[in-house]
Amino acid sequence: MPEKLVTISTLARLLKTTNHTIRYYEDEGLFKPAEIAPNGYRKYGMSQAYQLSFILFLRQLDFSVASIKQILQTNPSVTDLLLAKKIAIQTERHRLEQLEKILDDQLNIHQNSASPTLKVATPFYLQSVKRLPIDYDFGITEIMDGNWNPDFILRKLYYVITPDYYDICIVSTKPTSQKIAPGEYQLTPIKASSAESFDQQVAPYLKNQKRIIALEDRRGFLTANSNLVIHLLIQKT
Repeated sequence: MPEKLVTISTLARLLKTTNHTIRYYEDEGLFKPAEIAPNGYRKYGMSQAYQLSFILFLRQLDFSVASIKQILQTNPSVTDLLLAKKIAIQTERHRLEQLEKILDDQLNIHQNSASPTLKVATPFYLQSVKRLPIDYDFGITEIMDGNWNPDFILRKLYYVITPDYYDICIVSTKPTSQKIAPGEYQLTPIKASSAESFDQQVAPYLKNQKRIIALEDRRGFLTANSNLVIHLLIQKT
């Protein structure tokens, strides 16, 4: 018994696509109808349904039409093809997760910078990425010399300041000697136009403390004002 064929509209409904999409893939040479009636109507069977469903699946995986054409012509191992795509998806997912972390950092930077206080619910730790003398200006050359990841400049930066040096830090996933304890902190702004100005403003806070922790506010770098501002974290009693 000959196979019953269906129209392009029926095939489109079955595979949740459109007549236009089916015609486009036909024009691109990805597959052909089972027959074309004298009146020009296209007819399709199970073979075309399987072919089209596979094409639509590959498009969902973001394969280009040119790539799909090559796949159909060379007939590679479907298992190898899908495994390679899975690895690519995992790589992209990792990239997006890292991008989400940077986005969270940026949100926290701007939200915290706009608030006079910082509330810490759970303790976290800081990892030093650069130590500089207290009278040394931190600039772009230090980033270049440090061979740091380019997204470092987008991370939330903390400063651990002592009378002799300061550490530039990022949040650590592991415990370190630099811990931010839970509590509410007053954010006291310091506008550092130079190392000398920075020293003068920080010195009074270091008289009775061995170290001070500060949060960088880089909003000034996004405007005409190019001065760095940091917020000293003064824990409220």
